[in-house]
Amino acid sequence: MKFTLVGPLPPYRGGIAHHTAHLAQGIQQAGHDLQVISFRSQYPSFLYPGTRQKDPVRHPRQVPAPAAYMLSPLNPLSWRQTAQSILRFCPQMIVLQWWLPFWAPAYACLASRLRRAGIPLVFLVHNALPHERHWLDRQLARMALGKGDAFIVHAPAEARRLKEVLSLEQPAVVIPHPLYDQFGPRLSRLPARQRLGLPLDAPLLLFFGFIRPYKGLHVLIDALALLPGISRPHLLVAGEFWEDPRPYHRLVARLGLEDHVHFISHYIPDEDVAALFSAADLFAAPYAQGTQSGALRIAMAYGLPILASTAAAPDTSYPLLQVFPPGDACSLAAGIRRWLEDPPPPIASPPGREGWQKLVTVLVEFTTGMQR
Repeated sequence: MKFTLVGPLPPYRGGIAHHTAHLAQGIQQAGHDLQVISFRSQYPSFLYPGTRQKDPVRHPRQVPAPAAYMLSPLNPLSWRQTAQSILRFCPQMIVLQWWLPFWAPAYACLASRLRRAGIPLVFLVHNALPHERHWLDRQLARMALGKGDAFIVHAPAEARRLKEVLSLEQPAVVIPHPLYDQFGPRLSRLPARQRLGLPLDAPLLLFFGFIRPYKGLHVLIDALALLPGISRPHLLVAGEFWEDPRPYHRLVARLGLEDHVHFISHYIPDEDVAALFSAADLFAAPYAQGTQSGALRIAMAYGLPILASTAAAPDTSYPLLQVFPPGDACSLAAGIRRWLEDPPPPIASPPGREGWQKLVTVLVEFTTGMQR
């Protein structure tokens, strides 16, 4: 079969770019023809809260298919160019990554032209609506997503949200988020900590990823303060701040946790991810809202025990997962205490590595069903 996949790719940063690259590999490994289209540009600088939009790593992850970086969200000429390129390829299915209404005008225009050519469209919806919302978001989402023929989401809560946005008669297909396992094998714990300048013997919690209000880092810091000082673990916060970092530093100082919290306050390039997750004993995802977490899927790939809010962990199939209510620092502290008293060992072969193949299988089934 022939597929066109549209979404961000490395060297663009973040979990969606990694998702697109993994999915591209899965489609090609299954023996299908693939056209991959990424972005010539993404966000205007005034709309992007981070320091840069591309990964600083010298050798970014490559996709197996030649990728065309041609689509620009604010350049209608690129929308036409992209549509013409897809029509020349003549795919049997187009898969579009969706996570922000910012892409709605470009995607809606692209989808309209391709649907006139009779090509089915599948939206792979990471977030039907963004975490920090604007009053226009719902209308923009409907503008683009309303042109889809089928939808895939990674969590039941996201399927419900998408149904509310579009009033879908047929529910979206839910496939748990596959693991991100491209960062290399687990390293020895002691060398990983030495490389990062971390305490060699203290129990280590890891909070990883872009730091945004909805991710609940303040809840994790509050929970740490509820634990007895003599047995308190060390917390490593690794990721670029997409908000003012000063309130977090003031909170750490006010609670007297300066000796227990270490910040690596920049974007973590791919080449450093393995050391971070190898140094950690426990991964924490205290999200206040959301339906999934790519960072949590990295922790699963490394076999780490996980403490996550029910917002971050929509499924409980991972054997080393403990969940707690969002925003509940006491429950989180209790979970940390239980882990300290009886720490489970990391698992060598986590479940879920077949997730990318399952995603490709569903896309093939969609294509076959729509051609009947």
